[in-house]
Amino acid sequence: MATWSSAGSIPAGGEGQGLTVLKDGRVLVSGGFSEVGGPPEQTASLYDPISNSWSAAASMTMARANFSSTSLQDGKVLVAGGFGPDLHRTATAELYNPASNRWSTTGTMVVGRVNYAAAALPDGRVLAVGGRSPSGPIANAEIYDPVPGRWTAVPSMRSPRESPTATTLADGRVLVTGGVTHDGIYLQATTSAEIYDPATSSWTAAASMRVARAGHTASLLTTGNVLVAGNAGDEPDSAEQYDPALNRWSDTARMPSERRGGTAVRLVSGMVLELGGLQGSAGHVETADVYDTAGDRWLTAGSMDGLTGPVTAGVLGDGRVLVVDSAGKTALYKPDGS
Repeated sequence: MATWSSAGSIPAGGEGQGLTVLKDGRVLVSGGFSEVGGPPEQTASLYDPISNSWSAAASMTMARANFSSTSLQDGKVLVAGGFGPDLHRTATAELYNPASNRWSTTGTMVVGRVNYAAAALPDGRVLAVGGRSPSGPIANAEIYDPVPGRWTAVPSMRSPRESPTATTLADGRVLVTGGVTHDGIYLQATTSAEIYDPATSSWTAAASMRVARAGHTASLLTTGNVLVAGNAGDEPDSAEQYDPALNRWSDTARMPSERRGGTAVRLVSGMVLELGGLQGSAGHVETADVYDTAGDRWLTAGSMDGLTGPVTAGVLGDGRVLVVDSAGKTALYKPDGS
């Protein structure tokens, strides 16, 4: 039977924070806004799943929020971009070394950006796409190479995208979906999707989604398909799957809960756990849902042990899921059979 339990008290945490599972099994949580309207935090924390305890990690070289946090092949963690201490977009990037508990600056991004998507490539590099600059949603893309520690511009996407998703496919290409394309009175999300091929450094159009999405989630399934779910716009309970082999989208069962700005992780079983987000006028979603790929059905996964709103999550080595909300509350989800 799936269960929820406490993961202890985190020293620091906030909305827009980064959460990354380290190769040694611990979890790094860094940055974020400690309070609404306040400046970003510079602090970081480490979770040890063996002792179920938190400890303070070294602080980042710069306070930031709404950035990307990516695990590199050498075990270090790359954090880049986001809102800096002055609440302006930053192009700075830094590396966390778990072995020495130290942060160090690395190459500066070509474009300072927030609300963008990042994806680790099979060769160890990291692709960053879209986001927002002072002029609005952007189409720019760039790649970080950890060997020289440098960012390099690559061809821009076909469409500007703020709050898109970027998913590395089984063949090494990256699927980018949805996002806000331009500013307006209403959310100007798109149904379009495109694929980046790192072998040729080029973009090709993919089939369009059935629903225009932004602030949604995207998860690579064990079948090689990609599940997208939720939406900051219309049909926030909808989900669909992309088949890279056929370049085709198909509808899946709808989620039990509407989710705007939720988080998703793929469980060891291959199922997908959807967490948090907003639900219309009802406010923060306090429950979790699980997508059963084989049965094309959603199952309720219970209450998140008191967690609400925007959450970050990561799958631990033993199959459990660590969840942290914007108030610093934490919980552990133990799936059936783990």
